[in-house]
Amino acid sequence: MKKILTLLTLAIIVSLQPTVNALTTVKVDDQKDINKGTVTQIMTKKAAESAELEAKKVELTNRYLNNIRTCEPFHYSQYIDIFGLKVDLKIDINGWVDNKCKYALSGKIGGLGKDIKEVFELNIPDETISKFEPKIECDFTKKDLNTIVAAIIARGERNEVMVAQMLESPEKKYTEKKPELTPEEAKLISLLTNGRSCKIINKEELMNSFSEVMNSGGL
Repeated sequence: MKKILTLLTLAIIVSLQPTVNALTTVKVDDQKDINKGTVTQIMTKKAAESAELEAKKVELTNRYLNNIRTCEPFHYSQYIDIFGLKVDLKIDINGWVDNKCKYALSGKIGGLGKDIKEVFELNIPDETISKFEPKIECDFTKKDLNTIVAAIIARGERNEVMVAQMLESPEKKYTEKKPELTPEEAKLISLLTNGRSCKIINKEELMNSFSEVMNSGGL
């Protein structure tokens, strides 16, 4: 069942990672009535707009991560479908109680894609995995919140590197070895699954579903 919780944790990291994509395209027709000076003005203006947008993106990201660090109350739900991993995710950050930041997490897993099953060595039918809906309550310290933020940042940086590599060598196959978690992501997974900071409040229900998976030979 730890593999299932690991998948859920990765879904949480993906959903919390702030993503603001600004794609600015300048189309200039090769026409005689557009002179070089006009093109230069257009490009200069677009560059200034892109720089301003990037600065706002950085400011928004910093505020977002700071809100996580300070346990700003936050209620979030999202349906995620990434690489075939389908999750209805809910996250409630309920502020500080007795010097601990209160989190309530739940994720109904609707299905696993081919790549997910191969990487995590899972052989679970979607109709079986759909019975899993871990409900987790966490009490995080300030140090724990820093761990969450570090994992979000690390994943973002790793994704940027992967995209750059794929653009540089699109013909290269990226299945030579299993992708490794960053140390920050591994630390967050440990935090959510070590049984100290977080508790699964529907553990008995999950164990019954897990037994069904075991009997079906899925794990």
